[in-house]
Amino acid sequence: PAFAEAKRRLRSALTSSEFRLLPPGGFDSGAASGGVADLLRRQLAEAAELGLDQLAAALADLLALLAPFDAHALKRLLLSMRRDLKQRAVYAAYLVNTRHALAARRDRAEHALRRLRHSRRLAFQQLLLCELRAFLKRSDEHEVRSLQATLRQCNSADEKCEETQKLVAHLCARLNWSRSVGLGFDQQDSSVAAAANSEEDSPAGDLLQQSYDYIERWLVSYPEVYAYLSGSNDMRVMQERDEVFRRAMDELGRDLSPNHRLLRIPRAFHSGCPWLPAQEQLRLLPVFKLARDKVACVRRAYDLLSRLLYLSCERPLSADDLLPAFVFVIIKANPPALLSQLEYVRDVYGERLALRMGAECYFWTQFDSAIQFVKNMLAACDQGRSTP
Repeated sequence: PAFAEAKRRLRSALTSSEFRLLPPGGFDSGAASGGVADLLRRQLAEAAELGLDQLAAALADLLALLAPFDAHALKRLLLSMRRDLKQRAVYAAYLVNTRHALAARRDRAEHALRRLRHSRRLAFQQLLLCELRAFLKRSDEHEVRSLQATLRQCNSADEKCEETQKLVAHLCARLNWSRSVGLGFDQQDSSVAAAANSEEDSPAGDLLQQSYDYIERWLVSYPEVYAYLSGSNDMRVMQERDEVFRRAMDELGRDLSPNHRLLRIPRAFHSGCPWLPAQEQLRLLPVFKLARDKVACVRRAYDLLSRLLYLSCERPLSADDLLPAFVFVIIKANPPALLSQLEYVRDVYGERLALRMGAECYFWTQFDSAIQFVKNMLAACDQGRSTP
């Protein structure tokens, strides 16, 4: 009985504590000289030092139980535990495989749940957009014409942004909110809406903010409103300037390579050139109408480029590594109306961007610096062609 009890208690101790101080050759080499007892004493001292009172009590009780055992009895105890381990190897492998299968099924279930929540969120957003489109179609164009006239009289970008936000808030206030969850649900849908709102990740939680953003994008989608917000009352001048700049960038990008004398992109990054995912993201810049959406687009392009460069060298990247490659991506992508979009974000979103002083401000500052770098490259190339 004492032998079986000692084996059970020793097995429990070995499975409940972290043994970092094992003998070099295992238990057998130290068993004759009391290696098991020494190991348990070390673990007892460490448990007492770390304040693990329950583990320390269990180890002290086990040491007292093993005290009558001599070296031969300890060796026989360890050999018996080894035989038990071999006999249980098949069952232990079965438990491990079962645990792995359970973890895989749980991961698939969580993935399916995430996709379901994403689909539900998209469905709710589409319902919201349909209701907002119907509302805006019923609205008179008088609000838009009135906003255009007001923007024409404003002198500063802050006044233009304030007037636009006032009209957006006015249109949001006119929305026919229901008493349950909000826009898009009639009285007969109140039970469905209440069930949707009862969940923590309900897509209707930011209903007002989504409506505000959509109406603001709808207003800015008018070319006249966009032109006034960007600080220019003459769209023809803006378009001509953007077209001249785009043709110059297109000519510069025809023969542009990472080895360009003004870029000097490190050779370790050349394997991933021309970094097409970042270029494709930048080409989407004119699609976004709001200034904050344009900043988010630039941030995604910068993040994609950072990831692609890291995959090429697998070392931490600095701003000096990223800026030349970012300039290369901008020239190759050559999004339309680049200068107008830059001025639009600077006028409409510049102060709020500077006040945040966070990641958005950093990424947009990098983008602005890259555009200035492109202008310097164009000037240097023009100077080189004019020099005999």
